[in-house]
Amino acid sequence: RRGRAFGTLWMRLGLSVSCLLAALLVLSLAHAYDPMLSIHGQQYTREQLAEFDVPEGVYIVGCKDNIENKKQVLEAFKAAFPGWTVKHEYETMKMFAGEFNGPQIDWLMSQDLVEFIEADGIVHAMQKKAA
Repeated sequence: RRGRAFGTLWMRLGLSVSCLLAALLVLSLAHAYDPMLSIHGQQYTREQLAEFDVPEGVYIVGCKDNIENKKQVLEAFKAAFPGWTVKHEYETMKMFAGEFNGPQIDWLMSQDLVEFIEADGIVHAMQKKAA
């Protein structure tokens, strides 16, 4: 009788720990997919950007999953910011580029369908150091 109660206690404890781990996993995965803004190699979350003035400039916006999501984000963005025009829409990719200011970047980072935002700039290939 004592062994059965002890076993039941361990089962309950194991179930509780499993539920807790599952909840933590769901929360970490939800946060892992928040959009990130990358400027000059530094990455920022939306929460971190609340402390900074985001520089106005050309940014590339990447959307999650597929081209249809890109079209939805573009449509919603143009409705939220009338007069804005896309600088470049990548036809076969889920990305677009344009000039954005701080409030526009904040709006994009609040969208579930946005995966990343990257400051557009010159990319240099890495070279080996001289011997």
